[in-house]
Amino acid sequence: MTYGKLILKNLGRKKTRTWLTILSIAAAFVLFGFLDIIGKAFDPGKQYQEAERLVTTHKVSSTQLLPIRYLHKIAQVPGVKAVSHGAWFGGFYQEPKNQFAQFPVDPESYLEVYQSNINLPEAQRQAWLTNQIGAIIGRDLANKFAWQVGDRITLNSMIYPKLDGSHSWEFIIEGIYDGQSDADDTSYMMFHNKYFDESRRIAKGTVGWFNVLVENSEESERVARDIDKVFFNSTAATKTSGEQAFLSEFNRKFGNISMMILIVLVASMFSILLISIHSMAEAVRERTNEIAVLKTLGFSGTKILAMILSEAIIIVIIGALIGTAIIYLIFNGLDIKLDTYLPGVSLSYHTFIKGLFIAMFIGVVAGLFPAIKAFKLDIVTALRRL
Repeated sequence: MTYGKLILKNLGRKKTRTWLTILSIAAAFVLFGFLDIIGKAFDPGKQYQEAERLVTTHKVSSTQLLPIRYLHKIAQVPGVKAVSHGAWFGGFYQEPKNQFAQFPVDPESYLEVYQSNINLPEAQRQAWLTNQIGAIIGRDLANKFAWQVGDRITLNSMIYPKLDGSHSWEFIIEGIYDGQSDADDTSYMMFHNKYFDESRRIAKGTVGWFNVLVENSEESERVARDIDKVFFNSTAATKTSGEQAFLSEFNRKFGNISMMILIVLVASMFSILLISIHSMAEAVRERTNEIAVLKTLGFSGTKILAMILSEAIIIVIIGALIGTAIIYLIFNGLDIKLDTYLPGVSLSYHTFIKGLFIAMFIGVVAGLFPAIKAFKLDIVTALRRL
């Protein structure tokens, strides 16, 4: 019997236990994968990273509003190619559970700033520009609610009442946009800020943030500093950062999610380790006599140590591969869009690579202690148990 066949035979000795161990590891890796992917949305990363777009918010908090008049001053900063603005509308469709991102924007400037991400047919673009209660929605959002161009919809804002006290806002869908690439988000809605500002009862003349398109991404950090200098002594000082950093900061408003994710990740990995160590220790204990016989037949302690380590690594890797396959199926096969709620969330090959390295490490550690025990096993003492 070859060395490889001997390993496979040992793995199949207790099939139920082996598969339960593999499935436990797979479940833990599904949890690991989800937390790792979601954790990226809360990773601030580098502040600028030669960002093509910047976001200017209130210095104190991104939840505080800025005067819309800032737009013209930002546009005059050297290096700024285009500038638009947005705000969080906070509406839902029919029921509170039907929440998604909606932003009141200036249509022309917004489409200019995001021309590299938004693909909107010209006819629909012109229709949106000319209809004050018009809105455009992303393809994913349209598919979710089965909306079509020309549909009249009503959203209920949890933040902004209208002049008459009502929270119901009516819109006509004038366009459905696609992303310029698969990575572009098509799960939100934009509508006219003019209609929004004229109709709302509170916070007139303010916006949530300014979207800034820079002429040269290599100068994004300098442009950000210059923008903040303009409003340094104003009653509403600003903070300008790269777009990805802004999204991460926005997500972190939910709390110190990064620390919570890290704690859960460590706990899940520790659980995997305990499961693997227990499984391997039990397997080695049951085979004490067989290991003694193998040593009697000439198998060295090193070979037996390597065999047990190989078994542990194989079990953990199979579990990790099943877990990552489930994650891939959920994100791609079932087309779940977590970035609807957490901008910046996406499936990346880095998650799979990280999971593979962790699986290798856990496999080695899990198999090391029982392998060392088998390595040091005294033949005479073990054979007495026969």
